Amino acid sequence: MRRQSKISGSATTSTAPERVAVTDWTGGSSNVPNFILQGPDAFIFEIDPLTGAITPKSWFLADFDDAWNANEDNIYEMSAIDTDNTDTVAGSTDFEYRVTPTDAILVEASAPVALTTFTISGPDTVIFEINKFTGEVT
Repeated sequence: MRRQSKISGSATTSTAPERVAVTDWTGGSSNVPNFILQGPDAFIFEIDPLTGAITPKSWFLADFDDAWNANEDNIYEMSAIDTDNTDTVAGSTDFEYRVTPTDAILVEASAPVALTTFTISGPDTVIFEINKFTGEVT
């Protein structure tokens, strides 16, 4: 099974982002948030129900060469939802966990893509190749 190599009770990821908290909570009938995650890739992440802090589950190791997200594009999509908020638009924030060859970061889905790519130029470039993601020249 392709995914077994990533599952381990003590595994952690060195590229885990800082905890990201949902900050636009407006409050509902109990004045206490109750956050949940939904979306095609939400099963890989955890959310603190009171603070909205989102973190990858301990068994998940971000790997650019082995995408686990639903459409395998290394952009893990999910929504943090305050179930106590009756306004479904105000009570929901879309997030993306973006994995690159060198990094992984959790951002709001509306954030611009910040992917570093490498190019090579000059008169002798025809004899070299460059990996546009890692910068490795061969």
